[in-house]
Amino acid sequence: MKSWEIEKSGSVIDHLAKIVDVLKNDSSQDDIKDHLAYALNDATKIWAYFYDALSEWKPGDPERIMDRGSEGIEELAVFYGALKETALSKEIRESREALSKIREYIQGPRSPNRTLIHDVLSPLDHKKPWIDKVESLTMTVSMGEKEWSDYIEEIPPLLDEWEDQICVKESELKERMHRP
Repeated sequence: MKSWEIEKSGSVIDHLAKIVDVLKNDSSQDDIKDHLAYALNDATKIWAYFYDALSEWKPGDPERIMDRGSEGIEELAVFYGALKETALSKEIRESREALSKIREYIQGPRSPNRTLIHDVLSPLDHKKPWIDKVESLTMTVSMGEKEWSDYIEEIPPLLDEWEDQICVKESELKERMHRP
């Protein structure tokens, strides 16, 4: 029965957070927001309770969802032990792993490392301009437009830019995951 209760209480929080996502910019909906805040207060306590994490519940938990919507739920799920990591922490971890592999691969020969770099980049979010720049430069080698020697001289600044973006994301994550 406990898994059903966890599912249901998590579902309530999820649906309420989605409403918050829609309403959070509409100041004419103050009453709805107040009711959502009260519902989230109880729902987060229930959710924490079912994960045996009531001692982890904080009065600011409902506000976290009110401020951040679905991202706030992810953060609470980590605090309560329902998730190992947030999407942002996963993105940071995967980016660090990819960056490390690419830095290793550019030390070696063009073949097979060019293909390995493509393999590392393929599952990543190419909507991020710093990842797109690395992919675009790597494609120039694949298409024969650029020599490997030129590539390994041009890629480090792009990798450094990517690393800088990871550091920004890590600071953002640290701020998000702070609990007074």
